[in-house]
Amino acid sequence: MLKKKINLKVDSDGIRLDFYLSKKLNISRSQIQKIINKKNIFINNHIAKSSYIVKSNDIINGDIQLQEDLKTIIPEKINLDIIFEDTDILVINKAAHIIVHPGNGNPSGTLANGIAHYLKLSPKYEDLRVGIVHRLDKETSGLMVVAKNTKSHEIISKQFADRLVTKKYYAIVWGRVLNDSGSINTKIIRDKKNRVKFNVSKTLGRDSITKYKIIKRYKNFTFIELSPKTGRTHQLRVHMKFLGHPIICDSLYNGGEDMFSSYDSNSQKNFSKIFKFINRVALHAFFLQIIHPITNKNIKFNIDLTEDLKKVLNILDEK
Repeated sequence: MLKKKINLKVDSDGIRLDFYLSKKLNISRSQIQKIINKKNIFINNHIAKSSYIVKSNDIINGDIQLQEDLKTIIPEKINLDIIFEDTDILVINKAAHIIVHPGNGNPSGTLANGIAHYLKLSPKYEDLRVGIVHRLDKETSGLMVVAKNTKSHEIISKQFADRLVTKKYYAIVWGRVLNDSGSINTKIIRDKKNRVKFNVSKTLGRDSITKYKIIKRYKNFTFIELSPKTGRTHQLRVHMKFLGHPIICDSLYNGGEDMFSSYDSNSQKNFSKIFKFINRVALHAFFLQIIHPITNKNIKFNIDLTEDLKKVLNILDEK
């Protein structure tokens, strides 16, 4: 059992407390609801309810107990591409098409199952835990940091909450992005009709900021670097759609094969060739910088493009 005190100042408006804390603390919504039902969470010094709609500058505090450790995740042998490891953290290059954490309909085969198996092989088991601090979408590849003990998990989680972590992504998007660099600053809210989807909103939702920089333009595509300053679900995908340049192969946000009809027949033939080499959202987390939870030193990690994205860029370079 992990005991933890929380004291948070709300930075969003218009969403339920249980959903807000689930995302902020990176634990399941059902687990948060159980904690709130025990009357251990307070909003502005009043006992909180899961259905409470948070407002900016609300103060959330209380004591929580978390069950998420090695004992609650089924260990399963999964190949892990470990970039770095010490006694406190793992840095992993997550492959595309793998889910980060078990959920409804996905009790196994996730990155967390693989980490649980890997850590159980360690000679020091007492305080080891599957400390998933942040997540990548199933189809997104790239760098993730995992805390190996309670202290590291708390420290790194706070770094993410305080926006002290630097993340950079490569993406291939539809169309030629005009400005060489820029910033997207919007609110993001869950879609009312499709609960797995998110939209930009003028007034409701959570603040979200993404910086972008052009790497190379092609006839119908742009190779771009994205740096999220906030960590909202699907943020980069939502922001690229909002910019008018959805990420290729991202059907949920208008970047799939439906885009073909907007172009001439010759271009469509080239698109079909490209889509043979990639069957997932063209998004890759290539850079990660954190402050080490124990040494307090800045540490940086950088990895190359995945083979599928390299093949797409090679085809575009040939054209």
